[in-house]
Amino acid sequence: MNKLLLLFILILTGCNTGLVFSEVSMTNIPSDMQKSIESAKTENGCYLFTDEGKDMYVFLNGGNVIPGEEAAFFTDVKIEQHEDTLNIYFTENKTSEYSNEKLKHQLLYKITPHDSYEKIQLFRNGEPIPFDIVFEILKI
Repeated sequence: MNKLLLLFILILTGCNTGLVFSEVSMTNIPSDMQKSIESAKTENGCYLFTDEGKDMYVFLNGGNVIPGEEAAFFTDVKIEQHEDTLNIYFTENKTSEYSNEKLKHQLLYKITPHDSYEKIQLFRNGEPIPFDIVFEILKI
C-alpha cells in the first residue's frame, strides 16, 4: 500500500507545471514593486505587475470604500496553468461591515511562472474580466 501511495505521489509531482504562487504581504516585496503597488492603491481594481519578465504580482484592491456603498472583499483565489494560458480566478463579494478585519479588501499574490504564457486570463466570480492596469516594473 505504501509503495502504491509513493508511486502516486511521484506521478503527481512529475506532472507539476512548476507554477508557484502565494499570497504575500505588501511589505515583503522589492521596493520598486512596492512603489508601484502604492500608486495602484488609490483606485479599486485588478492589477497585474511584471518584474522584468520574471515574477508577476496580482493585486486585487477593494480598499477604497465610498460612504454609503458596500465594500468589496476577495476570497477563493486560484491560479492555474492550462497549456500556454495562465488563468487567475477569484471571488469578489460585497459587505456593509466595513470594520470586519477578517475580510480581505486587498490581496497581493506573487506568481513565479515556470513558462512564458501566450495569454493571461482573469476571472471574477467565474466571469472573464480584463485587468484594470498592467505594469511592467523596470529596475534601473
